[in-house]
Amino acid sequence: MRRLLLITSTVLLRIASHAAGIVQDQHAIDSLQSLLQNNIHDTVQIDVLLKLANKYSSRSPDTAIFYSNQAKAMAEKINDRGSVADALGELGWGSYVQGDYEAALTFYEEALKIDEKIGREKEQAVILGNIGSIHKDQGDYSKAFDYYFKAMDMAEELNDTVQIAGHLVNIG
Repeated sequence: MRRLLLITSTVLLRIASHAAGIVQDQHAIDSLQSLLQNNIHDTVQIDVLLKLANKYSSRSPDTAIFYSNQAKAMAEKINDRGSVADALGELGWGSYVQGDYEAALTFYEEALKIDEKIGREKEQAVILGNIGSIHKDQGDYSKAFDYYFKAMDMAEELNDTVQIAGHLVNIG
């Protein structure tokens, strides 16, 4: 009986915790969307669009792709290459979640080229890891490990312990 009570309590606690997270996410989404209604500077608007894309990325990839495309168009208009790369990364993730690995690779490769040109090493490491995950999901483990180790090397050079941990998880 105690065990059943413990299991039930644990399940209910997890459900409540998940529900609270969803409510918090929705509150953040509502706040970001209300910011878009205001007359805000282009760079702030791009940042808001990218944050919205990120919030929607796993739960509604179509919506994430919509916001990412808007951010990319605005960033291209003002020649903000870093934000273009960020938008391409979000487009890559949305495509990955949808299972469109070919599109995801294309977006990630474009983002990687931009990040290399402007010297954003932290972002390069993230993209390399994401490309590795696509190859892993396609069953090309050799290529996946090549990308994971490139990403790991960059993360180690940057002393980015969060990325190092993530890449170690991917490597296994």
